[in-house]
Amino acid sequence: MSLCRHTARARWSALVAFLICLPAGAARAVDPVVSNVAFAQRTDGSRLVDVTYDLADADGDACAITLQASDDGGATWIMPCTRTWGDAGPAVAPGPGKALVWDFGYDNSGWEGKDYRVRVIASDAGVLHPQHSPANYAINDWITADFSAPSALEKYARAEIVVLTAHYLWGNAENEALRVLDGIRAVNPSCKIVGYVSAKNTALAWETPSERYPMTHLWWERTLPYWSYTTAGDTLQDWYGKVTLNILQPGCRDAIVSTIVDMQRASNNKFDGVFWDYFNPALWIAPGVTFEGEPDLDGDGISHWVDPNEIAAWRAAQVSLVCALQDSLGPDFLQIFNGQRAYADSAFAALGDGMFFEAFPELFFPRPYTMASAMSPSYSNNLFRLREWPRKTNGGPYQIYASTQLNYYYDYLGLLQIINLGNQFRIVALLTDGYTAWCPGGNWNYGWTNVDASLGPPLGPTVIEGINYSRDFKYGRVEMIMDVGYHPDPFDYTIFVNGRTVERFARPYHFP
Repeated sequence: MSLCRHTARARWSALVAFLICLPAGAARAVDPVVSNVAFAQRTDGSRLVDVTYDLADADGDACAITLQASDDGGATWIMPCTRTWGDAGPAVAPGPGKALVWDFGYDNSGWEGKDYRVRVIASDAGVLHPQHSPANYAINDWITADFSAPSALEKYARAEIVVLTAHYLWGNAENEALRVLDGIRAVNPSCKIVGYVSAKNTALAWETPSERYPMTHLWWERTLPYWSYTTAGDTLQDWYGKVTLNILQPGCRDAIVSTIVDMQRASNNKFDGVFWDYFNPALWIAPGVTFEGEPDLDGDGISHWVDPNEIAAWRAAQVSLVCALQDSLGPDFLQIFNGQRAYADSAFAALGDGMFFEAFPELFFPRPYTMASAMSPSYSNNLFRLREWPRKTNGGPYQIYASTQLNYYYDYLGLLQIINLGNQFRIVALLTDGYTAWCPGGNWNYGWTNVDASLGPPLGPTVIEGINYSRDFKYGRVEMIMDVGYHPDPFDYTIFVNGRTVERFARPYHFP
């Protein structure tokens, strides 16, 4: 997989250009080469912009061609640029004299400027790279991914933050050789990549050594002395096939932290941080998991849930675990917390760089109006307030919204439709400066957005007037009406780009 960018700078007519080629990961193809980029706006009042370029690829691959634009001399590349035709799109054959047309007037009605630039991005992996609003896209993928696929790294690099399962990258011979994380950063240097790790359990299956995933048996072996038990002496499990670890014991915390530190330092795949799964105010057991007796981490014969001393020790152990990892890998190493502890405890949230809202908004926020509660200034732990709790020193806070649910509805024609929850949560993210999660596979059910929206930076805070929420951005506006307030269709919304509606949902109506 390889990616090439070529940029032209102009007052719509100058032909000064420079070339940037960014290979991702271990090279498996010769980079495409874009050269001789030039562009000029037509003088017939159509506001169309003609872009010409040469495209070469030694492998003869057709390339996905994306046009990006800047109105600030190349400081940012987020200007809306959606309507193009000609030699643009998913399959452009190499050759000289390529030409595409950009409908600047359609994308940027009313805009005038002097220091514009355009850049042509060629991907021989077939990945398009349209602009999107900054600080609002994340990828959450906890499953095994085939990073050798030519398009994989480019797809992940589209996001500002990516969550990948650590033991699939650490120690896996193929992924170590591919230097997967370096490959993602080569395409998008600003992307933060964090590794999913457990904060409290070990899988029974990890007893068997795995040549493919060596971290799993190392984790099992080091944490074996620290299993938790019940009041009846039974092994405690909080998830199917996973034993709860007794993090009350300092040795257990040392085993967890040392394994993360050792794998991070030895690996070619250096994460920017970890995604802890997960921290709750008290122990949570998945429905359907059975054992004899009651959870009893401190072994005093009293059930965890009615033992205030044990719960206090559990919470203190979580703090010690987080602090121990920071002591080992430094304050610049990201820590993102899953679980409801961070939503309710500002002091704990301040130890990390962000929160992951799993099953959003159905966990934590008061029922039945869970989304209305999450977005309401009158609710003490609303999203606007929670965002102020984590650290802001490492590019965060990273407040990520995701759910495994699917949202089906019947449209105004009576046809069964599905709304991409990533699109729906993008509204919340834009209003709260959070991140919407796009989930490529596994049980998360929804992938990358089917509606590209480049709004640019916000011009001010969200304005809330009763059930109406709105926020203005450099290139557009978001409007949300809190309808029923509960999942799966809590609100209606519209996204405008330079006065043009690009997405609207008001069940049963949805555009586009």
